[in-house]
Amino acid sequence: MHITEKEELDLVCQELQRKFKRLVQDNKFADFLRRIFKKKYRPPRVRDDDESSESESSESSSEEEEEGSLDSRDIGPIRLDPNICPEGCEREIYDQTYEMRNTRHKHEQEMLEQDRLVELLKRDIEAHNKIKRKLSVQLEARKNELREFMLEKQSCMNEVDCVVVLRYDQIRAAAINNCTSAKGLSEAVVFPEKLLSRLRRRVLEIQEEIRLQRVRQKINRTHLFRMNVDLKAMEAEAEDLRAQMRDVLTRKLGKPRKVDRTLDEQLRQMARRHKYSVTYGALPHVVAQLRTWRVSTAHLLQGGPHAGRAAAPDGAPP
Repeated sequence: MHITEKEELDLVCQELQRKFKRLVQDNKFADFLRRIFKKKYRPPRVRDDDESSESESSESSSEEEEEGSLDSRDIGPIRLDPNICPEGCEREIYDQTYEMRNTRHKHEQEMLEQDRLVELLKRDIEAHNKIKRKLSVQLEARKNELREFMLEKQSCMNEVDCVVVLRYDQIRAAAINNCTSAKGLSEAVVFPEKLLSRLRRRVLEIQEEIRLQRVRQKINRTHLFRMNVDLKAMEAEAEDLRAQMRDVLTRKLGKPRKVDRTLDEQLRQMARRHKYSVTYGALPHVVAQLRTWRVSTAHLLQGGPHAGRAAAPDGAPP
């Protein structure tokens, strides 16, 4: 958001620059007005008593230097006072220059304020990121402590003895093989019957999937073997075709050449010439056939309508 506002203010300042250039174009006081307009904005700063006394002494010394250099003003150009409208300069242009400069200074001040806000936000983000990293480390430590506590709690709960009522049909024979001690079935694992049935069905499904995968693997291996055989046969055929092509090129061109784009274009031109020659060879036969049709048509027209009917042997309409 702040970057967008700064860009908009920058565009406004650029528009002021263009407007000022159009204003002072072909003006004899253009340099003077440009010096006024281009004066940079300097933010005010708080001064101490020592700095104020030093600034007053520097101002007084600069005034004395200006008074001492009055005699040298006759030599060289006269520097105009920007606070006074010089004679010959239009007052309206002079005032517009100050207004544009003040507007530009205002926008520059806003841009500086935006930069200051951006820097403050960056510092706040960095500070919050540091706090976030610190809290993230603490959170991970608390999660690990909670996980260890839950594991310890589960182990303690597993050590608690509890009574479970089971029917005889719920007990498998494998569970009572070693139940001669006083503990009885305490070492056995209790499973829900539905879960156990679902696990057994899943075992059967996995075994069927393994069988199907092995069948598919066998088919794919057979297909791959056939593809390799076909590939070797095609490579041998391609090598034979290359040898035949080299022989043909040697007979046609007198020397062996590789098939490249130039040779391909030459072969295309030869094919087109052969096609045109075949077409031109058939042209006399076509012309003779047209002449025959023309003579027969003339005879039919001279014979009249009865001859026209007699000339339709296949039952075509006259």
